[in-house]
Amino acid sequence: MKPQFSVMLIDDSDDDNFIHEIIIKKVGFATSISVYQYAEVALEYLKIEDRDGIDIIFLDFNMPRMNGFEFLDEYAKLSPEQQARCLLFMVSTSLNPQDKQRAEDHGAVTAFIGKPLTVNALEEVVTDYLDRQ
Repeated sequence: MKPQFSVMLIDDSDDDNFIHEIIIKKVGFATSISVYQYAEVALEYLKIEDRDGIDIIFLDFNMPRMNGFEFLDEYAKLSPEQQARCLLFMVSTSLNPQDKQRAEDHGAVTAFIGKPLTVNALEEVVTDYLDRQ
C-alpha cells in the first residue's frame, strides 16, 4: 500500500508509541507520524493555523494531565478547519464496556481499538474507514 496519510499518535507510553510507529510503518499507509506524550500539547498543535494536515489520530484513553476524554471535550471545541478531515480512533487496554461505549458515543470518535495496535487492526482501519473516503 502506498503511504498517503499523516498520522498523529497521542499516548503517554513511550513503549506503546514505539510499537505503534513500527506497526504503522509496517502496514505502510503513513506519509508522516507525529508523536505526542501529552494530549494538551497535541491539542495546541491542532490549533496552529498553518500546520500540516493530520488525517488520522490514534488517541490513548488513560493518560496523566489530560486523559483521552478530556482531550475529546477540548477537540470538539476546535473550529471545523482545525479539526479538518481527521479520523480519530481511541485506543485503550480497557476491557470495560462502558469505556468503549463512551468513546463510540462521542461524536468525534470514529472507532474504539484495543491496544496495542496490530497489523490486522490497522488493515481493518484502512478497509473499514479509509477506503470509503
